Amino acid sequence: MEAALEAGINTFCTSGHYLDGLEEEALGKAIRAASVERGRLVVLTGNRVKPGITKQSVLADIDASLRRLGTDRIEIYYVSDIRSPAELRVDAFHEAIEEARQAGKVGHLGLSGHSGGLQDVLNGAIDDGRFEVFFIKFDYVSYPDQDEILERAAQQGIGTIVFKTNAGNRQREIKDLEAGGLSYPQATIKWALTHPAVASVSVTLTSFAQIREMTAAVGARPTRSEVVISEPPAKTAHGRTCEVIACERAGINPAPTKESVGAGFIPARGNLNFAGASSSTDVLRPTSFLKLRSEQR
Repeated sequence: MEAALEAGINTFCTSGHYLDGLEEEALGKAIRAASVERGRLVVLTGNRVKPGITKQSVLADIDASLRRLGTDRIEIYYVSDIRSPAELRVDAFHEAIEEARQAGKVGHLGLSGHSGGLQDVLNGAIDDGRFEVFFIKFDYVSYPDQDEILERAAQQGIGTIVFKTNAGNRQREIKDLEAGGLSYPQATIKWALTHPAVASVSVTLTSFAQIREMTAAVGARPTRSEVVISEPPAKTAHGRTCEVIACERAGINPAPTKESVGAGFIPARGNLNFAGASSSTDVLRPTSFLKLRSEQR
């Protein structure tokens, strides 16, 4: 925890149903042990929308999370593992969130998911208007319309934190490239942050070495080689290759020129999320959209 904070990580993500709440307890103990000012941290946690859910049961879940975390507020409380738009519109859940928000226990409402129906869920959440944060899977193969959906979300003031950017753990396939100094996980983090609607990337960190590796990926523009590795040349529906689209999005000429290969800059939006022992976190810029939404309310 202390090493993560020193590296600039300030947002920690977990869930009430991970290990039956033990993960929240571990995160709470780590925060207290680090003696960090609570105002420096952004904590995300949440729970599933269960069948037969009531306002009272949701409030009880929130109170249990607060107790396990040892805090009096949760900056972002999210619906976890959401699979269909119908789960977005459970009145009892929203009534509970509003009451918790009025009591100062919850700051912002989010959703999390990585199922096959995620695109429908995100579009439904944008149309619903009550969700403020997306905490979702983001890679170059799973959801063909995700770029456009996230751009529309950003226009509505919804912030996005992403995870599983490595598209099925493909790093096992490119050990030879890693031996040459190119880390596939680093490349996928930098690739995700080229999207203007992505505020942060969530990763699981279990060692000091991983903290150093992942934080080094923040604040640097991916080279053409890294873009090509993280987004291989698969044909899209429009006949263009992912390589060309990725290079365009990163502001890199897809043709390997002296100017484009190895070019570097500090992106306007650079953020990393940390997940230690299964709990996640965030670096550098996590509260910008939260501040905006607070001012709008």
